[in-house]
Amino acid sequence: MTKRLSLILGLLLISSSAFAVGGACPTGATYLNAVTNTLTTLASFGVTSCFYASTSGSDANDGLSEASGHPWLHIPGMVGCSSVCASTTPAAGEGFILRGGDHWTGASLGVVWTWAGNSSHLIWLGVDSTWFTGSSWTRPIWDCGGTACSGTGNHVNYWFPAVSYVTLDNIEFTGLQTNGTGGNPSYVATQLDHDVVQNCYFHGWSISSGATQDFGIIASFNKNSFSPFTSLGSGLFYSVIDGSDTAKNSMEAVGGNPTYIVGNWMQDVTNELNSIGTSDVHDNWFGPVLTSFQAGAHQNAAALGGADNGQTNQFFYNNVITGSTCSVCGGVVKLWLDTYVAPVTNIGFAFNNVIFNNTNGNLINQGDGRAGATYWTWNFFNNTVECGTDASTGPCYSDAGAVAPSQATFHSENNFWISSTGTAVSCSVYTCTTQTDLLRSVAGAASAGYSSGTAFAFQPTIGSGPTVHAGTNAQTLCGTIAALNSAAGSACQHDTGYACHYNSANHSVSCPARTELARASSGAWDISAYNYSASTPAAPTQLQVIQLSSLWGGTP
Repeated sequence: MTKRLSLILGLLLISSSAFAVGGACPTGATYLNAVTNTLTTLASFGVTSCFYASTSGSDANDGLSEASGHPWLHIPGMVGCSSVCASTTPAAGEGFILRGGDHWTGASLGVVWTWAGNSSHLIWLGVDSTWFTGSSWTRPIWDCGGTACSGTGNHVNYWFPAVSYVTLDNIEFTGLQTNGTGGNPSYVATQLDHDVVQNCYFHGWSISSGATQDFGIIASFNKNSFSPFTSLGSGLFYSVIDGSDTAKNSMEAVGGNPTYIVGNWMQDVTNELNSIGTSDVHDNWFGPVLTSFQAGAHQNAAALGGADNGQTNQFFYNNVITGSTCSVCGGVVKLWLDTYVAPVTNIGFAFNNVIFNNTNGNLINQGDGRAGATYWTWNFFNNTVECGTDASTGPCYSDAGAVAPSQATFHSENNFWISSTGTAVSCSVYTCTTQTDLLRSVAGAASAGYSSGTAFAFQPTIGSGPTVHAGTNAQTLCGTIAALNSAAGSACQHDTGYACHYNSANHSVSCPARTELARASSGAWDISAYNYSASTPAAPTQLQVIQLSSLWGGTP
Protein backbone atom coordinates (compact mmCIF):
# COMPACT_ATOMS: atom_id res chain seq x y z
CA MET A 1 0.00 0.00 0.00
CA THR A 2 2.83 2.37 0.90
CA LYS A 3 4.64 1.58 -2.34
CA ARG A 4 1.43 2.16 -4.32
CA LEU A 5 0.82 5.52 -2.60
CA SER A 6 4.41 6.56 -3.28
CA LEU A 7 4.01 5.65 -6.94
CA ILE A 8 0.82 7.72 -7.22
CA LEU A 9 2.46 10.71 -5.53
CA GLY A 10 5.45 10.37 -7.83
CA LEU A 11 3.24 10.36 -10.90
CA LEU A 12 1.41 13.44 -9.62
CA LEU A 13 4.71 15.25 -9.12
CA ILE A 14 5.83 14.34 -12.66
CA SER A 15 2.49 15.50 -14.08
CA SER A 16 2.69 18.75 -12.12
CA SER A 17 6.12 19.60 -13.46
CA ALA A 18 5.30 18.61 -17.03
CA PHE A 19 1.95 20.38 -17.33
CA ALA A 20 2.46 23.61 -15.44
CA VAL A 21 -0.60 25.77 -14.83
CA GLY A 22 -0.39 29.17 -16.47
CA GLY A 23 -1.55 32.51 -15.17
CA ALA A 24 -4.76 34.35 -15.85
CA CYS A 25 -5.54 35.06 -19.50
CA PRO A 26 -6.47 38.44 -20.99
CA THR A 27 -10.19 39.02 -20.42
CA GLY A 28 -10.97 41.46 -23.21
CA ALA A 29 -13.49 40.47 -25.88
CA THR A 30 -10.94 41.09 -28.66
CA TYR A 31 -10.58 37.62 -30.16
CA LEU A 32 -12.47 36.57 -33.29
CA ASN A 33 -14.94 33.72 -32.91
CA ALA A 34 -15.68 32.71 -36.47
CA VAL A 35 -18.58 30.49 -35.42
CA THR A 36 -20.66 33.35 -34.01
CA ASN A 37 -19.07 36.15 -36.05
CA THR A 38 -18.26 38.17 -32.97
CA LEU A 39 -15.25 39.34 -31.03
CA THR A 40 -15.14 37.36 -27.86
CA THR A 41 -12.83 36.22 -25.05
CA LEU A 42 -10.16 33.55 -24.99
CA ALA A 43 -12.28 31.74 -22.40
CA SER A 44 -14.93 31.14 -25.07
CA PHE A 45 -12.38 28.96 -26.88
CA GLY A 46 -11.67 27.02 -23.70
CA VAL A 47 -8.40 28.93 -23.22
CA THR A 48 -8.22 29.73 -19.51
CA SER A 49 -4.54 29.38 -18.64
CA CYS A 50 -1.93 31.67 -20.21
CA PHE A 51 1.82 32.17 -20.38
CA TYR A 52 3.55 35.37 -21.51
CA ALA A 53 6.76 36.17 -23.41
CA SER A 54 8.62 39.33 -24.40
CA THR A 55 12.09 40.07 -25.74
CA SER A 56 12.94 41.71 -22.41
CA GLY A 57 11.91 38.62 -20.44
CA SER A 58 13.84 35.64 -19.09
CA ASP A 59 13.13 31.95 -19.42
CA ALA A 60 13.91 31.63 -15.72
CA ASN A 61 10.81 33.70 -14.93
CA ASP A 62 7.50 31.97 -14.23
CA GLY A 63 5.82 33.28 -17.41
CA LEU A 64 2.54 33.79 -15.56
CA SER A 65 1.77 37.44 -16.25
CA GLU A 66 2.64 40.52 -18.30
CA ALA A 67 4.10 42.30 -15.27
CA SER A 68 7.84 42.97 -15.15
CA GLY A 69 9.83 40.01 -13.87
CA HIS A 70 7.30 37.44 -15.09
CA PRO A 71 7.43 37.01 -18.91
CA TRP A 72 9.70 34.47 -20.54
CA LEU A 73 12.11 35.38 -23.31
CA HIS A 74 10.81 32.54 -25.48
CA ILE A 75 7.79 30.30 -25.80
CA PRO A 76 8.05 26.51 -26.02
CA GLY A 77 9.09 25.42 -29.48
CA MET A 78 11.40 28.39 -30.00
CA VAL A 79 15.13 27.84 -30.33
CA GLY A 80 16.74 28.74 -27.03
CA CYS A 81 13.71 28.02 -24.80
CA SER A 82 15.31 26.93 -21.52
CA SER A 83 14.82 26.74 -17.76
CA VAL A 84 11.15 27.16 -16.75
CA CYS A 85 10.14 27.72 -20.38
CA ALA A 86 11.71 24.40 -21.39
CA SER A 87 10.16 22.49 -18.49
CA THR A 88 6.65 23.58 -19.42
CA THR A 89 4.66 21.25 -21.68
CA PRO A 90 1.85 23.11 -23.47
CA ALA A 91 -1.59 21.57 -23.17
CA ALA A 92 -5.10 22.06 -24.52
CA GLY A 93 -6.77 25.18 -23.12
CA GLU A 94 -3.57 27.20 -22.83
CA GLY A 95 -2.62 30.48 -24.45
CA PHE A 96 0.86 31.80 -25.20
CA ILE A 97 0.79 35.58 -25.41
CA LEU A 98 3.53 37.57 -27.15
CA ARG A 99 4.09 41.25 -26.41
CA GLY A 100 3.13 43.49 -29.30
CA GLY A 101 5.98 45.21 -31.11
CA ASP A 102 8.66 42.81 -29.86
CA HIS A 103 11.06 41.43 -32.46
CA TRP A 104 12.24 37.81 -32.30
CA THR A 105 15.10 37.11 -34.71
CA GLY A 106 16.60 34.03 -36.36
CA ALA A 107 18.42 33.01 -33.18
CA SER A 108 15.00 32.08 -31.71
CA LEU A 109 13.43 30.75 -34.91
CA GLY A 110 11.95 28.68 -36.45
CA VAL A 111 9.35 27.49 -34.02
CA VAL A 112 8.46 23.79 -33.96
CA TRP A 113 5.09 23.40 -32.22
CA THR A 114 4.31 19.79 -31.26
CA TRP A 115 1.43 20.19 -28.78
CA ALA A 116 -2.25 19.85 -29.68
CA GLY A 117 -5.46 21.35 -28.41
CA ASN A 118 -8.88 19.77 -28.81
CA SER A 119 -12.30 20.78 -30.11
CA SER A 120 -13.40 22.39 -26.83
CA HIS A 121 -10.03 23.68 -25.60
CA LEU A 122 -7.79 25.20 -28.26
CA ILE A 123 -4.17 26.17 -27.91
CA TRP A 124 -3.85 29.86 -28.78
CA LEU A 125 -0.61 31.54 -29.82
CA GLY A 126 -1.30 35.21 -30.10
CA VAL A 127 -1.42 38.60 -28.49
CA ASP A 128 -3.10 40.88 -26.00
CA SER A 129 -3.81 44.15 -27.82
CA THR A 130 -3.35 46.10 -24.56
CA TRP A 131 0.20 44.77 -24.00
CA PHE A 132 2.87 46.25 -26.26
CA THR A 133 6.15 48.10 -26.42
CA GLY A 134 6.29 51.54 -28.03
CA SER A 135 3.61 54.19 -28.34
CA SER A 136 0.91 51.98 -29.88
CA TRP A 137 0.18 48.32 -30.48
CA THR A 138 1.74 46.54 -33.45
CA ARG A 139 2.12 42.85 -34.11
CA PRO A 140 5.02 40.91 -32.58
CA ILE A 141 7.58 40.13 -35.30
CA TRP A 142 9.23 36.83 -36.19
CA ASP A 143 12.19 37.60 -38.43
CA CYS A 144 14.68 35.10 -39.83
CA GLY A 145 16.82 37.99 -41.05
CA GLY A 146 17.21 36.88 -44.67
CA THR A 147 18.92 33.60 -43.84
CA ALA A 148 17.68 30.12 -43.08
CA CYS A 149 16.02 29.93 -39.66
CA SER A 150 18.02 27.66 -37.40
CA GLY A 151 15.19 25.72 -35.78
CA THR A 152 14.00 23.61 -38.70
CA GLY A 153 15.89 21.84 -41.43
CA ASN A 154 13.34 22.82 -44.05
CA HIS A 155 13.61 26.60 -43.63
CA VAL A 156 10.20 26.87 -41.96
CA ASN A 157 9.61 29.85 -39.68
CA TYR A 158 6.74 28.22 -37.80
CA TRP A 159 5.86 24.53 -38.06
CA PHE A 160 2.92 22.50 -36.68
CA PRO A 161 4.11 18.93 -37.28
CA ALA A 162 0.98 16.75 -37.10
CA VAL A 163 -0.95 18.52 -34.32
CA SER A 164 -4.50 19.88 -34.38
CA TYR A 165 -6.64 22.64 -32.85
CA VAL A 166 -3.95 25.31 -32.69
CA THR A 167 -4.67 28.95 -33.58
CA LEU A 168 -1.88 31.32 -34.61
CA ASP A 169 -3.07 34.91 -34.37
CA ASN A 170 -1.63 38.35 -35.20
CA ILE A 171 2.05 37.68 -35.92
CA GLU A 172 4.19 39.57 -38.45
CA PHE A 173 6.49 37.25 -40.42
CA THR A 174 9.49 38.49 -42.39
CA GLY A 175 13.05 37.62 -43.39
CA LEU A 176 12.40 34.14 -44.84
CA GLN A 177 14.99 32.97 -47.34
CA THR A 178 14.03 30.42 -49.97
CA ASN A 179 16.91 28.16 -50.89
CA GLY A 180 15.30 27.16 -54.19
CA THR A 181 16.94 23.73 -54.33
CA GLY A 182 14.54 21.45 -52.47
CA GLY A 183 11.72 21.27 -49.95
CA ASN A 184 9.16 24.03 -49.46
CA PRO A 185 10.54 26.90 -47.37
CA SER A 186 7.55 28.42 -45.57
CA TYR A 187 6.59 31.02 -43.03
CA VAL A 188 3.91 28.68 -41.67
CA ALA A 189 3.48 24.96 -42.31
CA THR A 190 0.89 22.65 -40.78
CA GLN A 191 0.10 18.99 -41.32
CA LEU A 192 -3.18 18.19 -39.56
CA ASP A 193 -6.70 19.46 -38.89
CA HIS A 194 -8.33 22.55 -37.36
CA ASP A 195 -5.14 24.61 -37.38
CA VAL A 196 -6.04 28.24 -37.97
CA VAL A 197 -3.76 31.09 -39.07
CA GLN A 198 -5.45 34.48 -38.82
CA ASN A 199 -4.76 38.23 -38.80
CA CYS A 200 -1.10 37.70 -39.77
CA TYR A 201 1.16 39.78 -42.04
CA PHE A 202 3.69 38.02 -44.29
CA HIS A 203 6.33 39.92 -46.29
CA GLY A 204 10.04 40.48 -46.84
CA TRP A 205 11.21 37.14 -48.22
CA SER A 206 14.31 36.67 -50.39
CA ILE A 207 16.06 34.11 -52.60
CA SER A 208 19.41 32.56 -51.81
CA SER A 209 22.17 32.74 -54.41
CA GLY A 210 22.19 29.79 -56.74
CA ALA A 211 18.46 29.13 -56.34
CA THR A 212 16.97 27.42 -59.39
CA GLN A 213 13.41 26.54 -58.38
CA ASP A 214 10.62 28.67 -56.95
CA PHE A 215 9.67 26.29 -54.12
CA GLY A 216 8.68 28.74 -51.38
CA ILE A 217 5.17 28.72 -49.89
CA ILE A 218 4.04 31.42 -47.46
CA ALA A 219 1.35 29.28 -45.79
CA SER A 220 1.49 25.54 -46.43
CA PHE A 221 -1.36 23.28 -45.32
CA ASN A 222 0.16 20.03 -46.48
CA LYS A 223 -1.42 16.78 -45.41
CA ASN A 224 -0.16 14.61 -48.24
CA SER A 225 1.27 11.96 -45.94
CA PHE A 226 -2.06 11.46 -44.16
CA SER A 227 -5.57 10.35 -45.13
CA PRO A 228 -7.83 12.13 -45.83
CA PHE A 229 -5.47 14.59 -47.46
CA THR A 230 -7.32 17.85 -46.80
CA SER A 231 -6.48 19.60 -43.52
CA LEU A 232 -10.08 19.59 -42.33
CA GLY A 233 -11.14 22.80 -40.61
CA SER A 234 -7.74 24.38 -41.20
CA GLY A 235 -7.24 27.59 -43.09
CA LEU A 236 -5.92 31.10 -43.56
CA PHE A 237 -8.15 33.98 -42.48
CA TYR A 238 -7.97 37.79 -42.71
CA SER A 239 -4.24 37.84 -43.34
CA VAL A 240 -2.01 39.89 -45.64
CA ILE A 241 0.59 38.38 -47.98
CA ASP A 242 2.40 41.31 -49.58
CA GLY A 243 5.55 40.92 -51.65
CA SER A 244 5.85 44.61 -52.53
CA ASP A 245 9.04 44.86 -50.42
CA THR A 246 10.70 41.88 -52.14
CA ALA A 247 12.32 41.34 -55.55
CA LYS A 248 8.80 40.45 -56.74
CA ASN A 249 9.89 37.29 -58.49
CA SER A 250 9.18 34.38 -56.13
CA MET A 251 6.91 32.68 -53.61
CA GLU A 252 3.57 30.90 -53.63
CA ALA A 253 1.09 32.46 -51.23
CA VAL A 254 -1.00 29.46 -50.14
CA GLY A 255 -0.48 25.82 -50.99
CA GLY A 256 -1.57 22.38 -49.87
CA ASN A 257 -4.98 21.33 -48.67
CA PRO A 258 -6.69 23.83 -46.34
CA THR A 259 -10.47 23.76 -46.00
CA TYR A 260 -10.82 27.56 -45.79
CA ILE A 261 -9.22 30.56 -47.49
CA VAL A 262 -11.20 33.56 -46.26
CA GLY A 263 -10.76 37.33 -46.24
CA ASN A 264 -7.09 37.47 -47.25
CA TRP A 265 -5.13 39.97 -49.35
CA MET A 266 -2.46 38.43 -51.62
CA GLN A 267 -0.25 40.47 -53.93
CA ASP A 268 3.15 40.51 -55.63
CA VAL A 269 3.82 36.78 -55.51
CA THR A 270 4.35 34.33 -58.37
CA ASN A 271 1.58 31.90 -57.41
CA GLU A 272 -1.28 32.85 -55.13
CA LEU A 273 -3.59 29.93 -54.36
CA ASN A 274 -2.57 26.46 -55.51
CA SER A 275 -4.70 24.08 -53.53
CA ILE A 276 -6.18 20.60 -53.58
CA GLY A 277 -9.42 19.98 -51.75
CA THR A 278 -10.07 23.53 -50.52
CA SER A 279 -13.84 23.75 -50.25
CA ASP A 280 -14.49 27.31 -49.05
CA VAL A 281 -12.75 30.29 -50.70
CA HIS A 282 -14.34 33.69 -50.34
CA ASP A 283 -13.74 37.40 -49.85
CA ASN A 284 -10.10 37.23 -50.99
CA TRP A 285 -8.11 39.68 -53.11
CA PHE A 286 -5.86 37.87 -55.61
CA GLY A 287 -3.37 39.98 -57.52
CA PRO A 288 -1.11 40.73 -59.05
CA VAL A 289 0.67 37.51 -59.95
CA LEU A 290 4.22 38.30 -61.09
CA THR A 291 6.89 36.59 -63.18
CA SER A 292 8.85 33.91 -61.34
CA PHE A 293 12.64 33.84 -61.40
CA GLN A 294 12.25 30.18 -62.38
CA ALA A 295 11.70 29.94 -66.13
CA GLY A 296 8.59 27.93 -66.91
CA ALA A 297 7.25 27.99 -63.35
CA HIS A 298 3.55 27.21 -63.06
CA GLN A 299 1.72 30.38 -62.00
CA ASN A 300 -1.91 30.84 -60.95
CA ALA A 301 -4.10 33.41 -59.27
CA ALA A 302 -6.55 30.87 -57.86
CA ALA A 303 -6.30 27.16 -58.67
CA LEU A 304 -8.81 24.82 -57.04
CA GLY A 305 -8.35 21.07 -57.21
CA GLY A 306 -11.36 19.40 -55.70
CA ALA A 307 -10.89 15.66 -56.14
CA ASP A 308 -9.07 15.09 -52.89
CA ASN A 309 -10.44 13.20 -49.88
CA GLY A 310 -14.04 12.99 -50.98
CA GLN A 311 -14.81 16.71 -51.22
CA THR A 312 -18.16 16.91 -52.99
CA ASN A 313 -18.75 20.67 -53.08
CA GLN A 314 -16.66 23.81 -53.48
CA PHE A 315 -17.64 27.44 -52.96
CA PHE A 316 -15.77 30.35 -54.56
CA TYR A 317 -17.44 33.73 -54.05
CA ASN A 318 -16.93 37.43 -53.34
CA ASN A 319 -13.34 37.26 -54.58
CA VAL A 320 -11.46 39.74 -56.78
CA ILE A 321 -8.77 38.61 -59.26
CA THR A 322 -6.84 41.47 -60.86
CA GLY A 323 -3.54 43.04 -61.81
CA SER A 324 -1.77 40.08 -63.41
CA THR A 325 -0.66 42.03 -66.46
CA CYS A 326 3.01 41.18 -66.97
CA SER A 327 3.90 40.69 -70.65
CA VAL A 328 5.41 37.22 -70.15
CA CYS A 329 2.69 35.90 -67.83
CA GLY A 330 0.27 34.66 -70.49
CA GLY A 331 0.43 31.20 -68.96
CA VAL A 332 -0.96 32.42 -65.65
CA VAL A 333 -4.37 30.86 -65.03
CA LYS A 334 -6.60 33.45 -63.39
CA LEU A 335 -9.24 30.99 -62.16
CA TRP A 336 -8.56 27.30 -62.53
CA LEU A 337 -11.52 25.16 -61.56
CA ASP A 338 -11.14 21.53 -60.63
CA THR A 339 -7.64 20.69 -61.82
CA TYR A 340 -7.66 17.07 -60.67
CA VAL A 341 -9.66 14.01 -61.68
CA ALA A 342 -12.96 13.90 -59.81
CA PRO A 343 -16.35 12.15 -59.72
CA VAL A 344 -18.76 13.84 -62.11
CA THR A 345 -21.28 14.06 -59.27
CA ASN A 346 -19.19 16.71 -57.52
CA ILE A 347 -20.57 20.25 -57.82
CA GLY A 348 -18.88 23.64 -57.47
CA PHE A 349 -20.46 27.08 -57.11
CA ALA A 350 -18.71 30.32 -58.15
CA PHE A 351 -20.59 33.61 -57.82
CA ASN A 352 -20.20 37.32 -56.97
CA ASN A 353 -16.60 37.32 -58.19
CA VAL A 354 -15.00 40.22 -60.09
CA ILE A 355 -12.16 39.40 -62.50
CA PHE A 356 -10.61 42.28 -64.44
CA ASN A 357 -7.39 43.82 -65.77
CA ASN A 358 -5.39 40.64 -66.29
CA THR A 359 -3.36 39.48 -69.27
CA ASN A 360 -5.78 37.83 -71.66
CA GLY A 361 -5.68 34.08 -72.09
CA ASN A 362 -6.35 31.37 -69.48
CA LEU A 363 -9.03 33.48 -67.83
CA ILE A 364 -11.15 30.58 -66.62
CA ASN A 365 -9.92 27.02 -67.12
CA GLN A 366 -11.70 23.84 -66.11
CA GLY A 367 -9.94 20.50 -65.85
CA ASP A 368 -6.36 19.90 -66.91
CA GLY A 369 -6.82 18.20 -70.26
CA ARG A 370 -6.05 14.61 -69.38
CA ALA A 371 -7.59 12.10 -71.77
CA GLY A 372 -10.43 10.11 -70.23
CA ALA A 373 -10.61 12.29 -67.11
CA THR A 374 -13.85 13.31 -65.44
CA TYR A 375 -14.30 16.69 -63.78
CA TRP A 376 -16.85 18.50 -61.69
CA THR A 377 -20.02 20.30 -62.63
CA TRP A 378 -19.57 24.02 -61.98
CA ASN A 379 -22.36 26.56 -61.56
CA PHE A 380 -20.77 29.87 -62.56
CA PHE A 381 -23.29 32.67 -62.04
CA ASN A 382 -23.58 36.38 -61.26
CA ASN A 383 -19.93 37.15 -61.90
CA THR A 384 -18.32 40.12 -63.67
CA VAL A 385 -15.41 39.08 -65.90
CA GLU A 386 -13.27 41.32 -68.08
CA CYS A 387 -11.53 38.83 -70.34
CA GLY A 388 -8.14 40.56 -70.38
CA THR A 389 -7.27 44.23 -69.99
CA ASP A 390 -8.99 47.32 -71.36
CA ALA A 391 -6.39 47.38 -74.14
CA SER A 392 -6.35 43.68 -75.02
CA THR A 393 -9.09 41.14 -74.44
CA GLY A 394 -9.55 37.56 -75.57
CA PRO A 395 -11.69 34.50 -74.86
CA CYS A 396 -13.34 34.17 -71.46
CA TYR A 397 -14.10 30.49 -70.82
CA SER A 398 -12.93 27.86 -73.28
CA ASP A 399 -12.39 24.11 -73.18
CA ALA A 400 -9.82 24.32 -75.98
CA GLY A 401 -7.29 22.35 -73.90
CA ALA A 402 -9.68 19.49 -73.17
CA VAL A 403 -8.92 16.07 -74.60
CA ALA A 404 -11.85 13.82 -75.61
CA PRO A 405 -13.45 11.95 -73.94
CA SER A 406 -12.81 14.20 -70.91
CA GLN A 407 -16.03 15.07 -69.11
CA ALA A 408 -16.97 18.33 -67.41
CA THR A 409 -20.05 20.52 -67.17
CA PHE A 410 -20.08 24.32 -67.01
CA HIS A 411 -23.36 26.14 -66.33
CA SER A 412 -23.07 29.90 -66.98
CA GLU A 413 -25.87 32.19 -65.81
CA ASN A 414 -26.28 35.93 -65.16
CA ASN A 415 -22.63 36.63 -65.95
CA PHE A 416 -21.39 39.92 -67.40
CA TRP A 417 -18.59 39.08 -69.82
CA ILE A 418 -16.49 41.97 -71.17
CA SER A 419 -14.43 41.20 -74.24
CA SER A 420 -13.83 42.98 -77.53
CA THR A 421 -12.56 39.78 -79.14
CA GLY A 422 -13.59 36.17 -78.83
CA THR A 423 -16.75 34.74 -77.29
CA ALA A 424 -17.84 34.41 -73.69
CA VAL A 425 -18.26 30.64 -73.36
CA SER A 426 -16.80 28.33 -75.98
CA CYS A 427 -17.17 24.55 -75.65
CA SER A 428 -16.36 21.70 -78.01
CA VAL A 429 -15.60 18.83 -75.59
CA TYR A 430 -17.24 19.69 -72.27
CA THR A 431 -20.96 20.25 -71.74
CA CYS A 432 -21.68 23.98 -71.46
CA THR A 433 -24.96 25.81 -70.97
CA THR A 434 -25.66 29.55 -70.81
CA GLN A 435 -28.65 31.50 -69.52
CA THR A 436 -29.18 35.28 -69.41
CA ASP A 437 -25.47 36.03 -69.84
CA LEU A 438 -24.39 39.36 -71.30
CA LEU A 439 -21.36 39.98 -73.53
CA ARG A 440 -20.14 43.53 -74.24
CA SER A 441 -16.96 44.95 -75.71
CA VAL A 442 -14.83 47.19 -73.50
CA ALA A 443 -16.06 50.22 -75.47
CA GLY A 444 -19.66 49.03 -75.37
CA ALA A 445 -19.48 48.52 -71.60
CA ALA A 446 -17.95 51.98 -71.13
CA SER A 447 -20.67 53.65 -73.20
CA ALA A 448 -23.27 52.09 -70.89
CA GLY A 449 -21.50 53.31 -67.75
CA TYR A 450 -19.35 50.30 -66.86
CA SER A 451 -15.63 50.93 -66.37
CA SER A 452 -12.61 49.20 -64.87
CA GLY A 453 -11.55 52.56 -63.43
CA THR A 454 -14.42 52.99 -60.96
CA ALA A 455 -13.96 52.27 -57.25
CA PHE A 456 -15.56 48.87 -57.83
CA ALA A 457 -14.66 47.68 -61.32
CA PHE A 458 -17.52 47.53 -63.84
CA GLN A 459 -20.19 48.34 -61.28
CA PRO A 460 -23.34 49.74 -62.97
CA THR A 461 -23.63 53.51 -62.65
CA ILE A 462 -26.99 54.16 -64.32
CA GLY A 463 -30.35 52.50 -63.84
CA SER A 464 -30.77 51.96 -67.57
CA GLY A 465 -27.61 49.84 -67.84
CA PRO A 466 -28.02 46.54 -69.72
CA THR A 467 -27.26 44.42 -66.64
CA VAL A 468 -29.99 45.98 -64.50
CA HIS A 469 -33.01 43.72 -63.93
CA ALA A 470 -32.00 41.66 -66.96
CA GLY A 471 -31.10 38.35 -65.32
CA THR A 472 -32.69 35.19 -64.01
CA ASN A 473 -33.82 35.00 -60.38
CA ALA A 474 -31.45 32.45 -58.83
CA GLN A 475 -33.07 32.11 -55.40
CA THR A 476 -33.69 28.41 -56.03
CA LEU A 477 -29.97 27.91 -56.60
CA CYS A 478 -29.26 29.92 -53.44
CA GLY A 479 -31.51 27.52 -51.53
CA THR A 480 -29.53 24.57 -52.85
CA ILE A 481 -26.31 26.25 -51.72
CA ALA A 482 -27.74 27.15 -48.31
CA ALA A 483 -28.54 23.50 -47.63
CA LEU A 484 -24.85 22.70 -48.21
CA ASN A 485 -23.21 25.78 -46.66
CA SER A 486 -25.28 28.35 -44.78
CA ALA A 487 -22.73 31.16 -45.12
CA ALA A 488 -22.47 30.69 -48.87
CA GLY A 489 -26.25 30.50 -49.13
CA SER A 490 -26.57 33.85 -47.38
CA ALA A 491 -23.89 35.39 -49.62
CA CYS A 492 -25.74 34.10 -52.69
CA GLN A 493 -28.74 36.25 -51.75
CA HIS A 494 -26.60 39.40 -51.85
CA ASP A 495 -24.32 40.96 -54.43
CA THR A 496 -20.55 41.15 -54.17
CA GLY A 497 -18.65 42.50 -51.17
CA TYR A 498 -15.66 43.02 -53.50
CA ALA A 499 -13.24 41.09 -51.27
CA CYS A 500 -11.58 43.16 -48.53
CA HIS A 501 -10.05 46.60 -48.05
CA TYR A 502 -6.29 46.55 -47.39
CA ASN A 503 -4.93 49.10 -44.95
CA SER A 504 -1.30 49.29 -46.07
CA ALA A 505 -0.38 51.43 -43.05
CA ASN A 506 -0.97 48.68 -40.49
CA HIS A 507 -1.19 45.76 -42.95
CA SER A 508 -4.65 44.65 -41.96
CA VAL A 509 -7.85 43.89 -43.85
CA SER A 510 -11.45 44.90 -43.26
CA CYS A 511 -14.15 42.85 -44.93
CA PRO A 512 -16.16 43.34 -47.01
CA ALA A 513 -14.69 46.23 -48.98
CA ARG A 514 -18.12 47.13 -50.34
CA THR A 515 -21.53 47.13 -48.65
CA GLU A 516 -23.43 44.16 -50.01
CA LEU A 517 -26.92 44.71 -51.45
CA ALA A 518 -29.71 42.12 -51.17
CA ARG A 519 -30.80 40.31 -54.30
CA ALA A 520 -34.52 40.31 -55.11
CA SER A 521 -36.56 37.57 -53.45
CA SER A 522 -38.78 37.53 -56.53
CA GLY A 523 -38.57 39.07 -59.96
CA ALA A 524 -35.54 39.61 -62.17
CA TRP A 525 -32.03 39.77 -60.79
CA ASP A 526 -29.31 41.99 -62.17
CA ILE A 527 -26.76 40.32 -64.41
CA SER A 528 -23.17 40.57 -63.06
CA ALA A 529 -21.68 40.46 -59.58
CA TYR A 530 -23.51 43.69 -58.68
CA ASN A 531 -26.99 44.95 -58.00
CA TYR A 532 -27.60 48.46 -59.28
CA SER A 533 -27.97 51.15 -56.62
CA ALA A 534 -28.61 54.83 -57.26
CA SER A 535 -25.90 55.57 -54.70
CA THR A 536 -22.61 53.73 -54.88
CA PRO A 537 -22.19 51.60 -51.73
CA ALA A 538 -19.36 52.91 -49.59
CA ALA A 539 -16.73 50.83 -47.87
CA PRO A 540 -17.59 49.94 -44.25
CA THR A 541 -15.90 52.03 -41.59
CA GLN A 542 -15.11 49.01 -39.44
CA LEU A 543 -14.60 45.29 -39.81
CA GLN A 544 -17.73 43.41 -40.65
CA VAL A 545 -16.89 39.78 -40.04
CA ILE A 546 -18.25 37.56 -42.78
CA GLN A 547 -20.11 34.53 -41.51
CA LEU A 548 -17.83 31.51 -41.62
CA SER A 549 -18.50 27.86 -41.21
CA SER A 550 -17.36 26.34 -37.93
CA LEU A 551 -13.60 25.98 -37.73
CA TRP A 552 -13.48 23.84 -34.65
CA GLY A 553 -15.49 20.75 -35.31
CA GLY A 554 -18.80 22.09 -36.67
CA THR A 555 -20.30 21.50 -40.07
CA PRO A 556 -20.00 23.86 -43.05
